Amino acid sequence: MKFIWLSIFLTVACTKPSDREVETELSSDLILVAVDSIEIPFIGKPVVNDIHPRARRILFMDQRDLGEEIYVVDFEGNTLHSYSKFGDVPDRYGVLMAPLTFVDNHHFLAYGFVGFNTY
Repeated sequence: MKFIWLSIFLTVACTKPSDREVETELSSDLILVAVDSIEIPFIGKPVVNDIHPRARRILFMDQRDLGEEIYVVDFEGNTLHSYSKFGDVPDRYGVLMAPLTFVDNHHFLAYGFVGFNTY
């Protein structure tokens, strides 16, 4: 049994270098082009929750140790709104039970442990 594994290993490991060169030659012609991308000037670890293509808006969060920041940005990367959920605020949703979602062009819904909130 050991002899079979050794022969398989040697067969795979000892392929001709010319075969490898052909593969390298073909893969060097590959060019990747970004077709759809949105550049947002943001430092942190954004977590995208929802995208509204018709309104051209993105909803994402930045979760930190002591709180959360919610951002609504447009497709050009401009921050339209930001909401700080730090500490004990009256409109706190508690722990999120689902991702934030857009309700319409101007509002989004947060379903949390405390209940539903619309912003």
